[in-house]
Amino acid sequence: VGSHVVMECNVSSGINGLIPFWQVNDEDVDSFDSTYREQFYEEGMPHGLAVSGTKFNISKVKVKDYIHKFFCCFIYGSQQFTAYIKLERPAQNIQGYLIGGGLSLMFLVFFTLFIYKIFKIDIVLWYRDSCHPFLGKKVSDGKIYDAYVLYPKNRESCLYSSDIFALKILPEVLERQCGYNLFIFGRDDLPGEAVISIADEKMHQSRRVIVVLVPEPSCYSVTEDVSEKQLAMYNALIQDGIKVILIELEKIQDYADMPEAIKYIKQKHGAIRWKGDFSERSHSANTRFWKKVRYHMPSRKNAS
Repeated sequence: VGSHVVMECNVSSGINGLIPFWQVNDEDVDSFDSTYREQFYEEGMPHGLAVSGTKFNISKVKVKDYIHKFFCCFIYGSQQFTAYIKLERPAQNIQGYLIGGGLSLMFLVFFTLFIYKIFKIDIVLWYRDSCHPFLGKKVSDGKIYDAYVLYPKNRESCLYSSDIFALKILPEVLERQCGYNLFIFGRDDLPGEAVISIADEKMHQSRRVIVVLVPEPSCYSVTEDVSEKQLAMYNALIQDGIKVILIELEKIQDYADMPEAIKYIKQKHGAIRWKGDFSERSHSANTRFWKKVRYHMPSRKNAS
């Protein structure tokens, strides 16, 4: 459409008077459409032959031209000889569409994955909050606690306050704001209870285990606060399939002094680093750190 087309029809013969002409739907070219033009010509050939012909010009192809048949005719004696040409629409460039569509699809997939990677945590948390009213009642898994919190006891000479984080900040956000049920060793156990049996029982009643880690072994020693048997439970966590959430109160450069299970979990799942302060003021569950913690926690209806 829109192109200039020239169709040529000629007759080569030694007979004079064989002049071809064009018709469109049994009408002469000029009378059928004023935009059509016909041009006659005649050329001499060796051995007494001659070529007579006519050129059909369509200055600008329109959509309507595809429905016509263009007849080239010449008359010899009482007979009329006819041939015709019909314009065909050019084949669409399917390959171009396929390549363009494929590239667009790849871009859309990569863009979607890129957006999901950046906003994965927000998307998952939004899905939990939005779809919770529409989900059916869950079958009980037999667990009592959403998370078992294990943290090292703080020394007065050290700057980091794991006690405040575990006993004040964690309950403020996860329990009061998010509605989770935590078992915090040192808060929920009763005096005189056997440490190992209580730890083993409560850990198996929990859906997650939150382990609070500190950067200075000289200030916080896991081995000083937890018995060897309880350290062995870290290894059992891997076998029992309980998901462990590691929280670093500050960047830990070297895990060489940590139990093997902690090293394994850090390498496989990573750790969430705390960047807030240890004041007992209210902390929002919508900050980036707490969103990461909530993402690793089991689904739970927000209590606010």
